[in-house]
Amino acid sequence: MSKLKSIIACLAILSSSLVVSAQNPQEILEESKKKVESVQDLKGRFTYSLSSASLRPVTRKGYIYFKDGKYRVNLGDLKLISDKKTLWQCLPDENEVLVQSVEDSDGPNPQEMFQIYQNQGSTKLIGTKTVNGISCHQLYLSMNSSNLDYNKAYLWIDKKTKLPVKVSLIDRKNTTTTYELFDLQTDNGLQEKLFKFNKEDCPGCDIVDY
Repeated sequence: MSKLKSIIACLAILSSSLVVSAQNPQEILEESKKKVESVQDLKGRFTYSLSSASLRPVTRKGYIYFKDGKYRVNLGDLKLISDKKTLWQCLPDENEVLVQSVEDSDGPNPQEMFQIYQNQGSTKLIGTKTVNGISCHQLYLSMNSSNLDYNKAYLWIDKKTKLPVKVSLIDRKNTTTTYELFDLQTDNGLQEKLFKFNKEDCPGCDIVDY
């Protein structure tokens, strides 16, 4: 009888530890959101990819600088600069700088990575996954906001830093946009002028304002 009691006690302790260790996916998402909101800015290497059943996959690599919704992305000879409202696309090969509102752009938009935290839909924890050697929580999110172009997403969150290292956004046409971040550095004191177009960003280029 004493053995049976011991076994039951052990099972109770084990069950209790499993409950404690199991993390709520909404809590994981909220912790990451708070971490993102706490940093003044971030920069790092960056990969953008786009794929669908009807399109040839597109992948571009470069560097990203992000601060409070403003961003600068250097993808080889292509530069995307945004002050949160206006987007400047520097195209030196075409000798042009295209100017349009962020809302009207259809290219890479790093703001999408962080808008995911405003999701009002359901969140599911898929499990622990490794991304570029980093142990991450992988979450699945169903999106209920009509303001977003996508209706579901996958999010990989670094367990140590609580920062996102990969985001995949899937729209209603099953087009997948993936952003991947490497070697992230936070609180770099990035200056505001970094997020405004300067003629030196595309010397001699014509300005085409949409």
